[in-house]
Amino acid sequence: MMIRSLVIIMLSSFAAQAQENIPIGTWRTHFGFRDAHSVATTDNGAFCAGNNNLFFLDLQDNSLNRLSKVDGLSESLISTIAYDNNSSTLIVAYDNGTVDLLKDQTIVEIAAIFQAPFSSSKRINHIAIHNGIAYLSAPFGVAVLDLEKQEIREAYTNIGKDGEVVQVEYSSVYQDSLFLATEEGVIAGWLDPSINLLDFTNWRRYTPAQGIPELPISAVAVFNGQVWASINSDGFYLYNGVDWARLDYDLSVSVNAMTAGGSDLLVTLPDKLLNFDTDLQNTTIADPLFGHPQMALNGSRGLWVADSVNGLVTSVSGSFTSVFPSGPFSDSLASIHYFDHTTMALPPGYDPLRRPLVTFLGMNQFQNGEWQSFNSSNEINTNTFPAVRDLVDFTFDGGRQRYYFASYGEGILEWSPQDGSFQLLDETSAGSTLINSSPGTRNVRVSSVYLGSDGTIWATNYGNPDPLHQYDPADGSWKSLNTPFIAARYPLDIQEADNGDFWLRLDPFNGGGILVIEPQSGLQKHLIDLDGRGGLPTRDVLDLAIDRDGQVWVGTKEGVVLFPFPFDILERSDVDASLVFIDGRPLLRDEAVNCIAVDGGNRKWMGTDSGLWLFSALGDSVIYNFTAENSPLPDNRIIDLSIDEESGEVFIITQGGLVSFRGTASTGSRQHNSVAIFPNPVTKDFSGTVGISGLTNNAIVKIADITGKLVTELRAQGGTAVWDVADFQGRRVSSGVYLLYSSSADGEETFIGKIAVMN
Repeated sequence: MMIRSLVIIMLSSFAAQAQENIPIGTWRTHFGFRDAHSVATTDNGAFCAGNNNLFFLDLQDNSLNRLSKVDGLSESLISTIAYDNNSSTLIVAYDNGTVDLLKDQTIVEIAAIFQAPFSSSKRINHIAIHNGIAYLSAPFGVAVLDLEKQEIREAYTNIGKDGEVVQVEYSSVYQDSLFLATEEGVIAGWLDPSINLLDFTNWRRYTPAQGIPELPISAVAVFNGQVWASINSDGFYLYNGVDWARLDYDLSVSVNAMTAGGSDLLVTLPDKLLNFDTDLQNTTIADPLFGHPQMALNGSRGLWVADSVNGLVTSVSGSFTSVFPSGPFSDSLASIHYFDHTTMALPPGYDPLRRPLVTFLGMNQFQNGEWQSFNSSNEINTNTFPAVRDLVDFTFDGGRQRYYFASYGEGILEWSPQDGSFQLLDETSAGSTLINSSPGTRNVRVSSVYLGSDGTIWATNYGNPDPLHQYDPADGSWKSLNTPFIAARYPLDIQEADNGDFWLRLDPFNGGGILVIEPQSGLQKHLIDLDGRGGLPTRDVLDLAIDRDGQVWVGTKEGVVLFPFPFDILERSDVDASLVFIDGRPLLRDEAVNCIAVDGGNRKWMGTDSGLWLFSALGDSVIYNFTAENSPLPDNRIIDLSIDEESGEVFIITQGGLVSFRGTASTGSRQHNSVAIFPNPVTKDFSGTVGISGLTNNAIVKIADITGKLVTELRAQGGTAVWDVADFQGRRVSSGVYLLYSSSADGEETFIGKIAVMN
């Protein structure tokens, strides 16, 4: 059992009001809260959970409080939740069997199920609470959790007809027995301490002879003095303590949840709710806000519904309203980019075999600490966006204030947010060099777009003999570049090197490798896994990054390589990538390096299938290695990375959703630019580091007390310096106002600021 303190991020007024900046060295989550599956009510509000998110609506002040691994939760993938009013305890269960108990600002982790040697899944399907005991239904059987002692008392496994493992979906206590909804029908066991429920022969099994089929039971609940059991696409069966009887109601769909409360029984169906009263009469409750309900409860203040599209839906205000914190439209994300004070995240547009997914999920925009979703779904809290499918990449033209999105099926979408206008650029546009690769169907597969240094838009057209295309917004003209290399007809990404050459990452399913092309002359070279012809460890290239020295870093399925002198590659007859060594061995050797991002200090962030790394500028030392086990990462598989150049915050797409970590480096400039000191003042309970951003590149920062005595000296990483609130000897400084002096490396650019410390 592990006990941790709980830190709650307070958010107000039915809208997740996130911080614009977070302290250096801290994390925050960016989950999509609209996909909810469980709800638990308290006297003051309700908890709502999705696959990787949890929040609390406090009705006392209408605040929303997000909870995640950042706040101390044990895991990310939540399977279900329940609340015990008697002990004021929230029970959070996870896919791996771990259970958290939240009470009095503490979290108690129960890991007994997770650590148990069950061969079946350990996912907790349902939680039933009775007299201080939580019964946890799971594929292995039932675990008995004592809420007062905060421990698993025992687990009922191998309780099938012949002592085999039987999956349990639901449980409920009726009179002196625990009733289970299993894949073999309803079974029940007496809760008398003298009865050994570890012995499968001590469980009662109900059969057609007692009036109920031995079919998979989706849910059980105790209501109006009877046990209710549901069988999907059949109906409801009621047990009065003697035998079962089928209710006169034909159930044509599946039951998502069944909960009893007071004088009503709520049954959650795929698109509506059924409400049964004590006379067994039913009414249908439906509303557009819960078109996809997963669970519903009748609380003291109204109805609460967890909906998989609209988050938490409640009637506490008199009419149904949808409530959920700010976040992306979905946790299924594939790429993320930072441009002009904005981070944008896009969902997947094609599957691993490069087949279009044909989705219309649009894009997600993060500005000033808030997320907005833009798509054509017309769902609540979304902004109108054209129904252009499979957006996979974008670039921003700051001069014209236009975004350009690559659609893997319909071409290029041009968006002017200032006037809200859109234009689709495809094979039918005047002068267009794009092609439809599947005549008879719509398939103009643009895989990436890039704002070139010449101010024009460059795009890659997957499957086109002319893989690289140039569009000039000034006059609407088009140009394309042909290639003799078959593999180069299948580009996935594009980047421009400092000398104007374009580097294209190619699809490994069609030859792979890298195409380097000079757009003016058309001179090009295909870099592959042969000596003298690229020297790549494999043709399966996963990402390219150009650092602040102009060097090209290549992430592959089998590690990282570097092209330290990329400027004359097209002129050289022999070209081989260089290995990067750390501790005498190649960097991330045999590891799939899915993504690389370069921060303001020229350091290299690398995402792999086993976690996130930060290496020094040369790649020869490790600064951070984050995993799901030692950090708030929801999953070890890192899909994409992007860095907010101003704050140094690193946005990380994982298999389990999006999180971010504020690093210690940002992009510097020639002048001090809106220098920010955060936090300021520094309070007595702050134990992190103070971030000083907006500095000149690699600035020298001196901190002195009010008398002018030098306390410490710092060197910025790019445009950010960090101070641990300590002097040269590592001692925390005394309370007072401290002066900050910053100057560029040549001493020409200076800045003076103040930091208050209150111990």
